[in-house]
Amino acid sequence: MSWLLVPPGAAGLKFWRFADQPSADTLGIVYLDPPMLGPGLALSNSNLTITQTAVATGNARANAHHASGKYYYEFTVNVTGDIQVGLCSAGLPLSEYLGQNNAFSIGVDDSGSWFGAGGTTTAPALVNGHTYGMAIDINAGKAWCKDITAAGNWNADASANPATGINGATFNLI
Repeated sequence: MSWLLVPPGAAGLKFWRFADQPSADTLGIVYLDPPMLGPGLALSNSNLTITQTAVATGNARANAHHASGKYYYEFTVNVTGDIQVGLCSAGLPLSEYLGQNNAFSIGVDDSGSWFGAGGTTTAPALVNGHTYGMAIDINAGKAWCKDITAAGNWNADASANPATGINGATFNLI
């Protein structure tokens, strides 16, 4: 499984930190993987920033791959427009967007919806200049997203909580 950043129609997205658990003690940097770029995409900033260079649907994958466990990462949106951030299995073609094939991906988009998700489908809208946290429980098949800049709720829901497993967007990447 790969972490996935998908900016169809976007000018740039900065993916900047990742951790095995949401704790400042375990932070590490994950980079976008140059061989795993879809059409019309380019990397810069030491493979931390993705930019769309042509009108095309595509995705970019990071160099972190996990089949089980709980993970947390943060990203900053540096654009306005059509953008998605999430995760996928290796089966998602590089020319597809998140949720195009529900069996292979899940992600949040700029309108505040989860794509490829079951159950909870609300999420914070992705806003230019904001930093977001995303918590993933692969074993439980659940995901949460939170607007850190706006001090928002997980999945735009006051009762959603990755620590308790409540109201996560559900996914199956197998």
